[in-house]
Amino acid sequence: MCIEAGKDGSAVTYTVTVLVEAEETSSLASYEAVTLTQTGDVANNDVQYSDADAVIAVLPTEIAVTLEDALVVNVPITWADTDIYSATTVGDYTFTASWGEMLAGANNDNNLTISSVEVTVA
Repeated sequence: MCIEAGKDGSAVTYTVTVLVEAEETSSLASYEAVTLTQTGDVANNDVQYSDADAVIAVLPTEIAVTLEDALVVNVPITWADTDIYSATTVGDYTFTASWGEMLAGANNDNNLTISSVEVTVA
């Protein structure tokens, strides 16, 4: 309630009501797993990805996620080289994704985790 003085000196009161509507959100429900196939081998000096940056460069920066309300949205993701990729050492290397900022209308209240990607150097 606000009170102001009228021109004649009398008090004028009025009430202002502000209605704020909360935007409904829906939780992440599912997504298609990201896959990456390594080609080549160390013995023949023919490994496709020369370093971790080359692997990350071909991985998606966002993925389509189905929300609980069936809406499909693209959610940004970032990748990290979990165990120090080496194109010269035979082994399995893991690249782990993390969710980026959720878009309006989406949340991760279900704590849906995103899978990692394995790259094998033969």
